[in-house]
Amino acid sequence: MIFVAIDDTDNHEGGGTGRVARAIAAILREKWPVLGVSRHQLLVDPRVPYTSNNSCNVIHLAPTNPACVDRAALGRLVEPLLIERCLPGSDPGLCVGGRELAGNPFGVAVQTEVVSQAGAVAAAGAAGVFLRPLGGTGDGIIGALAGAILAAGGNDGRFVEVGRSREMEGVVSVPTLLDGGIAELRTLSGMPVTAGMVDTCGRLRPVLQRHRPVLLVEPGEPGAWRVVELGKPKPHRKEPACTP
Repeated sequence: MIFVAIDDTDNHEGGGTGRVARAIAAILREKWPVLGVSRHQLLVDPRVPYTSNNSCNVIHLAPTNPACVDRAALGRLVEPLLIERCLPGSDPGLCVGGRELAGNPFGVAVQTEVVSQAGAVAAAGAAGVFLRPLGGTGDGIIGALAGAILAAGGNDGRFVEVGRSREMEGVVSVPTLLDGGIAELRTLSGMPVTAGMVDTCGRLRPVLQRHRPVLLVEPGEPGAWRVVELGKPKPHRKEPACTP
């Protein structure tokens, strides 16, 4: 797996890094298989400049042999695609790396403390990954490197696009979800869900767990499931059998 991570492409008037990442993913898909695009939450702190939620996005490429892909060449290919989609006043950064980044402490550091560009450059140099500032202050390299690291770890963030996830709305069967790119459905307690109907609640945002897109669900209407809306506490309800 190769991770193309970007950050800080928007401004206070609009835009969205997720939208930019999905557009670039569509172009890269013409040459490489793309698993999806994930979003990773970074530190929200008054000392950190950001436009809305301070999150970065990562494109997950799945070439047959990642070792044969020239990371620097891939980075140079993505650079103009990213620059032309950034809004005025943004501070975009780009990082290209692989699973060798897993466990690098810089990723968690960006989620928990204020770090500097110099720290990002030093961490990228030590890891030997492609990292480029592409405009403005260049602060986006901090989130881009953190995103690549967090994605490489395989257990952080959620997918904003995977397979046909953005096409599936309303109430959808579990087999359809699995055929559409979701690797597994599971409850918060870890119970696998292998059959039944699922209310998508308007959007599918599977989490990244063990390098796979996992959709978390909870009991919904009688005999059905609904997607868990992360960040919103839910009242406890008894889980039905896995084949409602």
